[in-house]
Amino acid sequence: MKSYLLVSGLLLALPSCESSPSTSRVGAGSTSRHSAGLLPQRLPAPVATSPLSTYAPATSPTLAVDTLALLQRAKGSQLPGYAVDHFAVGDLNQDHRLDFLVVYRQEWGGQRRAGGPATVEEGRLAVVLNQGWPQLRLAAVAPLGCLGTGCSFRGITVKGRYFSVERLEGDCEKTYTVHTYCYAPAQRNWQLYKIGERLYSTCNYNSGEEEYHEQTRRDFGRVVFGQ
Repeated sequence: MKSYLLVSGLLLALPSCESSPSTSRVGAGSTSRHSAGLLPQRLPAPVATSPLSTYAPATSPTLAVDTLALLQRAKGSQLPGYAVDHFAVGDLNQDHRLDFLVVYRQEWGGQRRAGGPATVEEGRLAVVLNQGWPQLRLAAVAPLGCLGTGCSFRGITVKGRYFSVERLEGDCEKTYTVHTYCYAPAQRNWQLYKIGERLYSTCNYNSGEEEYHEQTRRDFGRVVFGQ
């Protein structure tokens, strides 16, 4: 039985985003529900290269059991029919408490994608803030698309006040995209900070070829997560 991180009201001082904060990453392959897929060898910053596995309880085993229940309750009436799939942790709003970046999933029986499973799982990505354990609040939520085999979603990363969503598309001509959001204290929301796109090939005729493109706010303007 897996255990989960306890954020039992302990205030943890995390470094600012200008320094090099620790990073937690959860890929779709971190659970048995998903296929890890083909990932590039080099990942655009600030994506981590080490996977985040299970969480170990800090004090009480009973609180470890409650973590998923609290995340499930935090979605309230905004995500009916959705359940927690996996999550990453970090101080997402710079209040020195560990928050949650949560992937929620909804199963749709009977639908089928080309080359995919009979059941398509629709996903939502949510920022759930720790307001003093065990008080959690759903602060923002956005569509994530489908989850599982045949889908482009590959994982989430938290690094300080930044979080990223990773996607991989294509057969032998691959496009690996990372959308990175950053917390804006004045607006109290998360805004799109950077889009990194790596194009590379595993096809026989041009294997090894690759290029990288990057967009910033001056390219796409002000984009708020969940709006």
